[in-house]
Amino acid sequence: MSRIFLIDDAWDKLGEERTAKVGEPVLIAKIRFEQTAKIQQPGAVRVHGLAARIDPQTPLRRSYPAAEPHLALPAAANVYCTGRYELDEAQRFSYPPGDIRRSTKYKKFEREIAICLVDDEGDESFERAFISGAVSPDALPPVPVAPIVYRRADMEDPEGTQMEVRLVKESKNGPPFLQVFTNIHQGRFAGSYVSYLAGTGKMEDIDRRVRIDPAALPRAITYQDAQITVLSYDPVAETLRYRIDRPFTTAMVKIQAIFYPGAYTVANYQYE
Repeated sequence: MSRIFLIDDAWDKLGEERTAKVGEPVLIAKIRFEQTAKIQQPGAVRVHGLAARIDPQTPLRRSYPAAEPHLALPAAANVYCTGRYELDEAQRFSYPPGDIRRSTKYKKFEREIAICLVDDEGDESFERAFISGAVSPDALPPVPVAPIVYRRADMEDPEGTQMEVRLVKESKNGPPFLQVFTNIHQGRFAGSYVSYLAGTGKMEDIDRRVRIDPAALPRAITYQDAQITVLSYDPVAETLRYRIDRPFTTAMVKIQAIFYPGAYTVANYQYE
């Protein structure tokens, strides 16, 4: 998976008293991928029966796949992947609808996959491709593709991906919460679990959801190294008054974005 960093964007707001209404963010941090790449002209690949077109304006994200034997990647190889997207049922299974063998046992791909391109020699030209999210053994190995020229960009943020701590309420008369959202998955904001690599070398969780008790204010709340002080909450106007005391510091993160598109869905984005 790509290495992902949380980047502060609040230095100019330190010490400033601010307000936020329900649905608005109180803290925003950019999410940057360690390295991205763009191909130089439109490209098309076909990998284990799946066809994909790659646009030059669509960034590919640097990936660090596990050292699995089926990938057979040389030490100098660079791997970049598309964003993850969903397959329909017909694309996910090895056999056609109605076939008695069409079951989870014969699943070919997970519901969400990404196309990963491999530059075996580190010369900014992709020569092979594989599918992140393949399940069946025949769909795992990389396959040759026509050479695709690309260029790298360090710490590019082409999609404006970010983490927001928003003021939310579940009901009109319910209590307010501060909740973490990200738009890392397909550009859609969703409630998210975020953990970061702390100075101790261990992953630590950012509080996903903090209940605000108006009777217990002011209150200091930390998110990674950032800190805000919640000064007051007006239940009639549904407005929070707060101050940013410290900004985020750059850190590698792991993100789980939670969706309910008719079913509970978790999209994972890890730092390695």
